[in-house]
Amino acid sequence: MNLRPFRDIRVGIRPPKRVWILLSVAAFLFFFTLLPLSSTSIRSITTVESELYSFDDHTWDIEEVGIFSVTEQLSIVGKVQWYQETWKQGVKGMAGVVFPVIPSSYMETSYGLAFEDTGDIVHHALADFYYEHPAFLGLLSVRAQFSDNGQVYMPSVGIKWYTTDRLSLWGKYTTSIDTVIGFDHSFWGEAEYKILDPLLLKAGGTIGSYHADESSPQELEYSFLGGLGFLPMEMIKLSYQFEYTIRQQYGIISNALILDARL
Repeated sequence: MNLRPFRDIRVGIRPPKRVWILLSVAAFLFFFTLLPLSSTSIRSITTVESELYSFDDHTWDIEEVGIFSVTEQLSIVGKVQWYQETWKQGVKGMAGVVFPVIPSSYMETSYGLAFEDTGDIVHHALADFYYEHPAFLGLLSVRAQFSDNGQVYMPSVGIKWYTTDRLSLWGKYTTSIDTVIGFDHSFWGEAEYKILDPLLLKAGGTIGSYHADESSPQELEYSFLGGLGFLPMEMIKLSYQFEYTIRQQYGIISNALILDARL
């Protein structure tokens, strides 16, 4: 979804502008050195997303998530993200673990840093709790972005119902508590239907509030989304998602490709 309650938070550390390039290479090498550690399975989720704003601004976002099984109950998570916007570009690296909590549940905790060519450093942390049931998947999540100048906390709750063998329904409510901007919230809902065994179709939308900047009032945004999922084989899923977000000042067209592979 395109609700963006996170603002840019600056701290007093200003590394050289090319430091994000070196960190990106280091994170890439670190990611692949973890591959031999996985004795059970490896999951790779690669996302490439482009956003086009109605005032001709264009952004790119590329993210790689690797999940490496150490044992049947413990996994290591590594994430590398590169993003480019009109006024900045940067790289974010995160690392964490996935572990069981109670029967039929598991939790991910991760922490990382984002380095931008403007010299900004942003801290990121998350804790996601999942509960799996044959009829549904539940999610409780808390994500945070912080620095000495302010913090943003995003608690959320979501559920995915498997209504039939072919149809599932998803809903997620998210709040954003920003110590500078204030409070925002949103709801994301969608339905996914298996047209054929290898082909999935989904449609839905979002509705929520946002602040254009620190001095602007809270305003309403909503979006429409659709997508296709293709499963050429049991361990690989290729997805495409389109989303059009409408805000008072402008609109956003988002296109994303996602490759989810298990080895």
